[in-house]
Amino acid sequence: MAFWLCVVSLFWLPVLRTRASSCPASSCPASYGPAGHNEVPLVFGGVYARCLNGCQPRGDQWSALCNPSELANVRTCQPQQTVAVMRAASRVELAANGSASLTPCQLLAYLQHRTLWLIGDSHMRHQYYALRCFLLDLWDHALGECAPSTSPAVNKALWKAADTNHTSLLRQLRPRTDVAKCFHLIKGGRICSVHSVRGEEFAAAPSAPEAPALLRVLQDSLARPKDIFVVTFGSWHLHNCIGLLTNSYTQSLVRVGALYQATRARFPNFIFKLTGHDHTECNAAGIVVNPVTRCLPASQGNYPLSIGLRVMQTAVSVLGRYNVSTMNNYQLSRQLYQAHTIYAAGTMDCLHWCT
Repeated sequence: MAFWLCVVSLFWLPVLRTRASSCPASSCPASYGPAGHNEVPLVFGGVYARCLNGCQPRGDQWSALCNPSELANVRTCQPQQTVAVMRAASRVELAANGSASLTPCQLLAYLQHRTLWLIGDSHMRHQYYALRCFLLDLWDHALGECAPSTSPAVNKALWKAADTNHTSLLRQLRPRTDVAKCFHLIKGGRICSVHSVRGEEFAAAPSAPEAPALLRVLQDSLARPKDIFVVTFGSWHLHNCIGLLTNSYTQSLVRVGALYQATRARFPNFIFKLTGHDHTECNAAGIVVNPVTRCLPASQGNYPLSIGLRVMQTAVSVLGRYNVSTMNNYQLSRQLYQAHTIYAAGTMDCLHWCT
């Protein structure tokens, strides 16, 4: 979970501190021992081995997915990847601002009695997986994952709003939208993943083909004013070797910003997470090298660095006009070409990150 929880430390904690009141960490249902020699901090995967009291079972399926020693798990960071992330994080003041010492109990204090809605493409879904592991002992494994609502009709409406008919430069295919799912925190509150990959679906106008807008459906049915929304899209609007669908991406950001302005009095806790850097190698013809066996920085990967920069800069510029808080991990992600998913067959996924 190295890269994604580094994002939590660097960008979420300062934002959550301004968005949510906290409760004493002493009320936390679990406790953790200090890091021993050569052990990684809790935020970099130390939760699995260092729980002392109030621990959830380590033999169930949920804990197995979070075992950093189980390298057969597809998303698990290799040891050298965790080291690389920690080194890069130290260069962006992770240690200086105290975020390296973030504990699950501290994060829990900001999430109690509210829903953290993680809304977006597979990058946000991986963030959900990372938080599920970081908070491993603070949610009920016996309950497992649940739908956001006990009403099948509400869940269906949410899925339909999240689904899209748009294809993309990324795959030239219509994406498959997963159903939303949540895990419930022991002390109250929950974290929910809502999968939606194209920006047109998030804040569509009532007359648009994508209507009803996903965020409107969520706010009108399940969300409460104290909830926290973390939203992302971008990857399905670009291709590392070709470019960015600028118009659709920009207009989607404008609509999200306008919706936030229209609803911020009721739903103030809204954050947009910027898309990380893609290290997928391209050939001279502008086609992704296949099979993918290495992830490379722009200086070696034969892809224009301007694409990723434009995605980041466009979001910062557009959303800034609407005073939307942004979680900008782009510069950190640009350094971490070593931290992508490695598959057993030796191939790699240079768009997604190990966890």
